[in-house]
Amino acid sequence: MDEREKPVGMPLKKAWGGVVLFYAVALALNAAALHRNNEILSYGPVRSFWLAVSGPAAKTCAALGFDRPRAFWTRTAGKALNE
Repeated sequence: MDEREKPVGMPLKKAWGGVVLFYAVALALNAAALHRNNEILSYGPVRSFWLAVSGPAAKTCAALGFDRPRAFWTRTAGKALNE
């Protein structure tokens, strides 16, 4: 590579930060729905694990109001899409 050429792309640390932020926001907005889906899994260790993980996340996100945007979109756009 020539001294004048700069590498193209984004630093890996910045890219990973974006990915982690995306999944954190997705979890915050969908925690209650994920927990409800885990409740209908068949009984066993997998269900127990996911309920133990998703329960506190769902309660925390509901207490902080992160479930409200999803509820709004479910009432508006979701209703039109499911009819």
